[in-house]
Amino acid sequence: MSNDRIEGSIKNGFGRVQDGLGGLTGDGKLQAKGKLNEAAGFVQDFVGQAKDHVSDILDTARDRSSDGAERVQKGVRSALARNNIDYADIEKVVVENPLAALGVAAAVGIAVGLLLRRPSR
Repeated sequence: MSNDRIEGSIKNGFGRVQDGLGGLTGDGKLQAKGKLNEAAGFVQDFVGQAKDHVSDILDTARDRSSDGAERVQKGVRSALARNNIDYADIEKVVVENPLAALGVAAAVGIAVGLLLRRPSR
């Protein structure tokens, strides 16, 4: 629970007390101030809830993306191991043919980008 939610709830509760006291004593100014504090507390609590939801969404996205990256790394390592390819061999090819390696990397990047692109609406 964020500070905004806590402060908003406190402000809302305090505003209700002010509103009630103003109504009991006939003090319209205190009652109006209480209603204003209630509204401000409600808004602040709502903002805190929105922040919490956005934070939860970002945490979920971060977790999913890191899980996906780990799966890709494991898959690449597994594929290299199955085909008896060592990183040293790949590095040797890249050092000997840097332009070809750059071209292959660009083609793979474009292909992955096209595959992951969202369909237009």
